[in-house]
Amino acid sequence: MTAVAPEDQEGLRAQPQAAVPVATAIPMAAHVPPQLNMMQGGPQVPGAEMTQGLLTPIMAAGFITHETPPFVPGQNFQVMGKDSQMIFWNLQPAQEVIMQPGALVHRAPGIEVDLKMSDFMSCLCGGEELFKTVYRNSTQTMQHLTVSPTFWGAKFFVLNLDTMPGGFACKPGSFVCANSPNVQISARIVSSLGAAAGSMGFTLQTLRGSGTCFIEGGGTILTKMLAPGEQMLFDQRSLLGVQEGVNLSVRRSGECCSLMMLCGGNGLLVSEVTGP
Repeated sequence: MTAVAPEDQEGLRAQPQAAVPVATAIPMAAHVPPQLNMMQGGPQVPGAEMTQGLLTPIMAAGFITHETPPFVPGQNFQVMGKDSQMIFWNLQPAQEVIMQPGALVHRAPGIEVDLKMSDFMSCLCGGEELFKTVYRNSTQTMQHLTVSPTFWGAKFFVLNLDTMPGGFACKPGSFVCANSPNVQISARIVSSLGAAAGSMGFTLQTLRGSGTCFIEGGGTILTKMLAPGEQMLFDQRSLLGVQEGVNLSVRRSGECCSLMMLCGGNGLLVSEVTGP
């Protein structure tokens, strides 16, 4: 899986009025993605406003838009809002949520707060805070809390780590919260110097384990199913993350010393992702 965003988070904090598109690329499964089955009356894509039987330009290109995810029966959380989203959690007794400091909006009085120290390398290289806050329902009744992104205008992208054996590598600092203590957050050094210079920096934040976790990105989020060997080029500021198995590299944004490289607005390099 690969994710893309045109500005980094520091830029968004400095200019909160700017909406930033984010894209995500996911390795293609052997079957046809459900969004391409719409002409045959297939299921609608979660979070996308589509008319049954209508193949839109985005769908024809193999992309999925992710707006506000619909509530799925059995979930103990609900994502709300369109421009700057929040997550509303209903915690059963002994359930807990792990999140970045400062992401909490409200909590019921029956929820206890604790601190958990992060891995040193995750803090040093992965953009993590030294501590994470753990909110646990210590009562015998259901309690609730609300979580927000860490910068204005951000949307949540939901990752089900149970379906990603290799994990998901994203921009440092993208992780917001998770509903499982089994989520492992670590830092991974980018193997290629060129990839480090042209995409997400020298380190990536890697999420592994089990459960559901949420990362944040500004603006509209897109996902793309990549076939084996299929390549996509992204503006280097737009790449939010990649699923393990997707190759990340760079290429020149234009011919060497051309006006495109100097004046095209994409910098000297663009990010290149290749399906597994």
